[in-house]
Amino acid sequence: MKRMLLEIESANFVLGLTAVERLPDVAAQALSEGYDSPGLRRLAGLTDFNAAEEALRLFKQSLLQVGIPLPDKREAVLLLARETAAKVLCGEFSPYEGGKRIWQLTLVAGGVAPELDPFIYASSEWEERPKDRALFERAIREAAKNLVGDS
Repeated sequence: MKRMLLEIESANFVLGLTAVERLPDVAAQALSEGYDSPGLRRLAGLTDFNAAEEALRLFKQSLLQVGIPLPDKREAVLLLARETAAKVLCGEFSPYEGGKRIWQLTLVAGGVAPELDPFIYASSEWEERPKDRALFERAIREAAKNLVGDS
């Protein structure tokens, strides 16, 4: 389940995880994927890395222009968690690495998605209970399957 670049970046933006210096590259990639808007073109051409406010303004404007609404915090954390869970299922992340990333997302979002609690529990117990790691890996994979299946 590969999410579109601008959806992912809009979720990162809402959670305060946007790397402003990456936004011109994000805009250029979005243009190459078929998105087009005056804001995206201006953002892709932005070369003044001291213009963080301008980059953020253009990014928000670009999302509106291409019809991608900013998600609320809950939607944002779930979108990013689903993307991470899909990467666990395809082997791009280990279960522990993916579970830990999802746990970190919940901390940033302020606990707005209790359905992510299985990732938090398994990841938080991983270090303290090395004999049970196989159990935690299975739990994270199962939670990932459930989360990706819900989308």
